[in-house]
Amino acid sequence: MNRFYWTALLLLLILSAYPVAMGVKIAVLQFQGGSIQPDDFAQYVIPYAAAFSSILLTVFLYPLISRQKRFSVLTASLLSMGLFIGMEWYIESMTINTSKAQAAFQWQLVSSIGTTETTQAFQKLFDSTFRIQSALISFLLILFIVGMIYNYKNVLSSNDRVKRNLFRLQVFLTVLFIAFCITANIPSSFREAVDFLSPHSSVLTSCFFVLMGVTFGVYLAGFLSGKSRMISLVLPAACAFLITASMYYGEYKMLDGVLYRFGYSKFFQQLSFTRVTPVDMLITFVSGMLTAFLAGIIRWTSRKQRRRVQETE
Repeated sequence: MNRFYWTALLLLLILSAYPVAMGVKIAVLQFQGGSIQPDDFAQYVIPYAAAFSSILLTVFLYPLISRQKRFSVLTASLLSMGLFIGMEWYIESMTINTSKAQAAFQWQLVSSIGTTETTQAFQKLFDSTFRIQSALISFLLILFIVGMIYNYKNVLSSNDRVKRNLFRLQVFLTVLFIAFCITANIPSSFREAVDFLSPHSSVLTSCFFVLMGVTFGVYLAGFLSGKSRMISLVLPAACAFLITASMYYGEYKMLDGVLYRFGYSKFFQQLSFTRVTPVDMLITFVSGMLTAFLAGIIRWTSRKQRRRVQETE
């Protein structure tokens, strides 16, 4: 357990070095001058500076919180989310030294949507969709990382092969999810205007949303292993679908319904009497189906391995 903890902590320190350092930098600048120059505020400080800082603080407290045993995952997750909310509120309320003296959140929103028209930027300035999306990504990031570290000891002491194999899959998906979060600026770099989204950006964004849903579904499946098939497979799949659909709708709303419309075949055209396209349905449903498939395969193979071991004994 000690080896896993220190290895995870070292990796977190490496991965979070940039967002945490930028968060500390702008906090110092805010304290010294009362405002921050736009060039000193990195675009993705919101939400990753607060998210990774809260995760690191919670992981540092592992020797204390882990004493609560089965309640340690819940306690650590709630603590980390509370820390994130407080730090994120502080960062978002910082003043960017522009002609309009914008709050940091408003300035980043305008910088991120890539619009070329002032009126459209003004309309989106007060849209809560961007804030909800960034908060949801942060909460999931906290759940995945904190849950993985604090649940490791419980999985290690368990003889449940399904739970162990699901945990291995969760570790892999969480690492992949972090990699996507680190490169989250890649899709935005392909955006040329609010009314155009390149195929590269659409593919990357859709993959990110599907991965987010599957990772959350597998995270739930790890805690529900040993339950009935309806609970251990269908419930995680449904939650994965809801997470992907929520993120998809948010991105669709912010970009005025132009997401994933980079083709001209019927696959990318709206269905009759709706604004939904076949590709929309594919993206939103694939995370649920993939979650059920992966959890089902692990459930079947793990039980098969256990029967083989029992037969040899």
